[in-house]
Amino acid sequence: MAAIPLGLQQRDVIGIAETGLGKTAAFALPMLTYISRLPPMSEENEAEGPYAVVMAPTRELAQQIEDETVKFAHYLGIKVVSVVGGQSIKEQGFKIGVK
Repeated sequence: MAAIPLGLQQRDVIGIAETGLGKTAAFALPMLTYISRLPPMSEENEAEGPYAVVMAPTRELAQQIEDETVKFAHYLGIKVVSVVGGQSIKEQGFKIGVK
């Protein structure tokens, strides 16, 4: 809870906590708030995206971050997609809208 207001101020935060205590929400909520203020992606400005990239050390963590972020992003109309190794590049490109 203490990290979210700092994130909303676009300040750097380092947080350490046990599993299930909201680390993903602590960075995802400020990130989504910031993105929600940006102009929506369109065919004309598609080359300017993505609006955010989150890097994770493992495929499992990337999937977990995607799953949790989608829960919040859905209500804002923001698309969240994970791109990981060991998966079809073509299918992942399709998910993110690469033509």
